[in-house]
Amino acid sequence: GLMPNPIGLTPAQLIEVTGRKQVAKQCEALALMDIPFKIRHDGTPFVYIDSLKTDTLVGHVKKTPEATLNFE
Repeated sequence: GLMPNPIGLTPAQLIEVTGRKQVAKQCEALALMDIPFKIRHDGTPFVYIDSLKTDTLVGHVKKTPEATLNFE
């Protein structure tokens, strides 16, 4: 079954965060935004959800309930 707590962004979320559909462009965008990522064996970027939790980007990733942090 599906993992209840995914550890990485889905391909759709990567497109949402980077605004890019091409893998190479996604990596460029992630690097520009200082978002840490790993390159998988197939060349696709992998971004840990945890690496976004402390970032201001957290407001844009609407996948998990715990991703809503209050900045007060």
